[in-house]
Amino acid sequence: MTPGALATWTRARAEEYRLTYLLVVLVFAMFVASPLVKIGVLRPVVVDVTFVLLLIVGVASVAGRRELTIGLAAMAGLALIVRLVVSETTGPTAVLAAVLTMLFFALLAAAVLGPVLSYGRITSRHIEGAVVVYLLLGLLWGLGYQLLSDFVPGAFNPRSADAYTLYYFSLVTLTTVGYGDIVPVHPLARSLATAEAVTGPLFLAILVARLVSQALATGGGGDDRPLRGENDHPEIRGGHADG
Repeated sequence: MTPGALATWTRARAEEYRLTYLLVVLVFAMFVASPLVKIGVLRPVVVDVTFVLLLIVGVASVAGRRELTIGLAAMAGLALIVRLVVSETTGPTAVLAAVLTMLFFALLAAAVLGPVLSYGRITSRHIEGAVVVYLLLGLLWGLGYQLLSDFVPGAFNPRSADAYTLYYFSLVTLTTVGYGDIVPVHPLARSLATAEAVTGPLFLAILVARLVSQALATGGGGDDRPLRGENDHPEIRGGHADG
């Protein structure tokens, strides 16, 4: 294999598995790094490094869509700069950092969800993309709860709920588990929690219905290829498979 061919093959593999990389970083950040930092096994800097890595991998996951990549990169850069210079947990700078981060994850979720719901044969990339979007929803709401808790003390019971606890609350609310160990007591907190509790089941119901309809329309799954937008699928044109 020539150096040029090797470079092309390596780039193709990287593009094919970029959603896998994003999923791995998300799982590590939410289910490994955060709890280990919480119990003191890892240093808090691990969370900061993981956050930076998540921004980088998030931008890389939409590489190939130029305008979207530029927009996400700019938003990620601004969020990172603001987070580096912010020293207080409340105030205009802290709000700006939180809002930029939330906008980044919201845009990233929308960017990943589009190809997941597009027409085409179902591959493992669709499943990975769906899981990524689901976790991003939990992360996005967790950031919202954290922002609300910073500016409205006592919005949740117990009042001492930290960032990790609020991310945990977000995920159990998204899945409608609701253990009851943390409760929203402020009207805004209850509104956010209600919206998330409705979004979780609706997302799963709509996603499953869409994927099943796609599988039936295209004759089942296909080979694993990079997840692309609807207009990029050569096998589906105008709702009919090319013969």
